[in-house]
Parts: sequence; C-alpha cells; structure tokens
Amino acid sequence: MKSVFYPDLDKQQLIEQNYISPVSGHSRASSIDLTIAEIGANGEVKPLPMGTPLDFFGVRSHTAFPDIPEEQKQNRRLLGVVMELEFKNYSKEWWHFVLKTEPYPKTFFDFDITAKAGVVSQAPTPVTTLVSEAPTLAELDHDNLSPLSLMTLFKKIHVAQKLPLPAVATAGPTRASDLSKFNETYAQFASVMSADISRTITELGIDWEKEILKTYDPKSAKTDAGKMLRLNGNVTRVFNEKWLASSDALFILSGVVNRIDRRDFDPAHCGELRFIYRLGYDVEMNGKTFSSRMPFTVNMVFRAC
Repeated sequence: MKSVFYPDLDKQQLIEQNYISPVSGHSRASSIDLTIAEIGANGEVKPLPMGTPLDFFGVRSHTAFPDIPEEQKQNRRLLGVVMELEFKNYSKEWWHFVLKTEPYPKTFFDFDITAKAGVVSQAPTPVTTLVSEAPTLAELDHDNLSPLSLMTLFKKIHVAQKLPLPAVATAGPTRASDLSKFNETYAQFASVMSADISRTITELGIDWEKEILKTYDPKSAKTDAGKMLRLNGNVTRVFNEKWLASSDALFILSGVVNRIDRRDFDPAHCGELRFIYRLGYDVEMNGKTFSSRMPFTVNMVFRAC
C-alpha cells in the first residue's frame, strides 16, 4: 500500500519524521482519527474532500498545507472547528486529534479483549441522564428548604467556602431578592450580568425600552425612527436586569442533567451534575396573580463523587 499511503517516503522515514509514533498515541485512549461525511437521501455516505485520504503520510496531509483547492481547505477548517472545544489537532495529520486533557497521559494500554465462551452479556443498567418531569422537579424544589432549591445550593457553597450566611426567608420559593443578599456569590454574578446588559444596550445604539408603557410614548424615543415606532409599541425591549434582585422574581428548578461523560476529562470524579434554574415571576395586581417565565437560566455545575 506504499503507493497509496506514503508514495514519497520510505517506511523508516515514517517514524523519523513523526508520521508514526514508536508507541501509538491511540493506545492512551485519548486520540481519534476521523473525517466528515455527507449522507445522501438514499443513505449513501460520501466523505468530504480533504486533499488526501486518511493515513496519507506526506506534506499534503499537513493540516495547513497550502497547495490544495479552497473547498478542501474549508473542509479541513470545518473539522478543526468541530473538534477544537476539547481536542487539539496534530499538525502533520489533518484527521488526527488528541484530547486537550488526557485522562491517561503516560499510560499505554496493552491487553487483549476477549469474550469468555458461554457467558451471556447482560444489558447495562440504564442511567438517568436527564430529569425534566415537572412533578419530580417540584418535589426536589418546592420551597427555600428543598434539597435542590437554588437557595439551598448557595447556602451549601457559602458553608463550604466559609463565607457569610445572610438572613433570608425560610418559606416560599427562592426569590431573587433573597439571593441578592449572598454578596460574595450570587450578587457578584448579578452585578456582572447587569453591567454586560447595560454595555450591550449602549453599543446597540437603537431605540429600546425596558418599561412596557413607554413603548407607546413618542416622547420617550431615543432615536428619530423610534418616534414613529412607539406609536404602535413596536419598540425593542431588552431584559431588565432589575429582575435579578426583584422580590417578584423567582428561580425554579427546570432540569437536572447527569453529565457522566465529563468523567473522561476529570478521572478523579464520576462526572458532573448540572442543575438548571429558570427565572420567572409572579406579580399580584388588582387581586389577581400574573406569572410567567423569562428567557433566562442559571446553571449550577457540581462534580460528582
């Protein structure tokens, strides 16, 4: 297969020029060779053109090799973008990627995998990776004292980090106004969010409004175009950062995600648990309660085990 995979090199040069490692990095359980393919309507699999086949050894296989068509360069860049979050590319092989954080950086596994005669494999015990059922979530988070209320988690963080514990309500749902009393944690997060929102609004340079009643008031317009837009309330509205500390705002557990796949990047733990809280509100007006949810979530990430 020399004419296909290394036409310009001798076999000995493959090791000398680092196309082949004396001990394969794949045996560390952290490397992968792959490409991208399109699947047609009839199920036909067609790999994207990359300039060389996988395992072609020569300068044309270098990821940044310049003398290939632009389409092939773009396909190589696409593969790199897809993988770059957790992998790094080997510059001499466009298809070869290695975990940025290797779980076994100095271990080369060398053992046979065999099946014993007469042994019937058992179906693995199913692992719950997502909890999204409303009754279950309500049981886990129904008031400030619930085991998975956002208030409970911030209390645990403050105790673990030996931070001050503020006086907060012990009944009812987790209110943003109570969370804002955690000065060293939640309040810092809310402050950064508020500053980011204010800066984004300034940079937009458009007519915008936080208060819904002003969206119909031409006198409140910030641009000439906004004077006409406000006649029918067609004005840009942005997230009001005051909700982050409002007594009407509350955080509700909306999902629990078991990320056992993350243990590959932190062998000392079993993975991650992520608790997702959705910001909502309930407001009393004229004897009626108005409530809804907002497009804003807080994710709490904890290492498991």
